[in-house]
Amino acid sequence: MRIIKFITFVSSIFFLCTCTDIAVYSDYDKQVDFSKYTTYFICSEAMEVKNLNYPMYDNTFNRNYIKEGILAEMNKIGYQEVDLNPDLQVNFQIIINDKLMTIKNCSGIGVYDYWPDCRINTYDYTEGTLIIYVSDINKNQIIWQGSAMGILDVTPEKIKKVIDKTVIQIFKDYPIVVKMKKQDDDINIDTKIDEHL
Repeated sequence: MRIIKFITFVSSIFFLCTCTDIAVYSDYDKQVDFSKYTTYFICSEAMEVKNLNYPMYDNTFNRNYIKEGILAEMNKIGYQEVDLNPDLQVNFQIIINDKLMTIKNCSGIGVYDYWPDCRINTYDYTEGTLIIYVSDINKNQIIWQGSAMGILDVTPEKIKKVIDKTVIQIFKDYPIVVKMKKQDDDINIDTKIDEHL
């Protein structure tokens, strides 16, 4: 099965998976009819640990948590996971970087003060970004992409809960196609919900 390489078709699409305060973004191809897709699979490449210097945040367990969250959201949308001839491929990336923040604090100037009393404080922190994208396999093209970004300061005991919440937020604005089965006459009804239009 083909592995579709990561291609950015929108700008400012970044996001993080294990942070307490996250910024979430998403975008999609407005020319695509999402109702025509029914099946998907998750790329095996996404399960490979890449950030070896951050084993607390990028490890097999956390990648499995992300995968489980994606499976839950894709199934909730109405897609079916398959191994053969899927319509869509889902992949994700974890990006982790150390950052330095500089904050300048100055006290007010009094009547007899000529210069303010300023102090510069620096803080080290780790920033994480989680990127999830959905591709049309036949067209070899990304049709939807979402991201979350924030500071990684979560304890190991809370990581799964934060990942679950983050994946849900990322998929919140997905151009949803819900397949509902009517029990009375066994009729399938497709309902498209697109809050962007």
